Amino acid sequence: MPRPKKRPEERRTERAVAWVTPAELARIDDAAGRAGLSVSEYMRMQAVEGRVVVRQHRTLGPEVVLQIQRLGVLFNQLVRLAHERQRIPPEVTQAAATIERLLIEQVDGHGAESRR
Repeated sequence: MPRPKKRPEERRTERAVAWVTPAELARIDDAAGRAGLSVSEYMRMQAVEGRVVVRQHRTLGPEVVLQIQRLGVLFNQLVRLAHERQRIPPEVTQAAATIERLLIEQVDGHGAESRR
């Protein structure tokens, strides 16, 4: 499905140019990268809002990702079995809820938002 078209007042049709030194551009590029933004978006937010929301992302460790993959395989097998028998045991539903809660805690603990 394509992205919805923006209203005319939301479209960015104008261009602002700023001359900077190579060192300034490197600092801007670095700050934009740390904020997870393009240079244009970073400069626009700084100029218009006077601040940038920096999203700090820490990646999940490889051991956590491996465990999540293993859980996915296990649940895939359980779902196939449940479809064959046309019923899902309550223990599977309980386990799914527990794992979902734990995954949310893991993911929430590895992403935070701070303001600069």
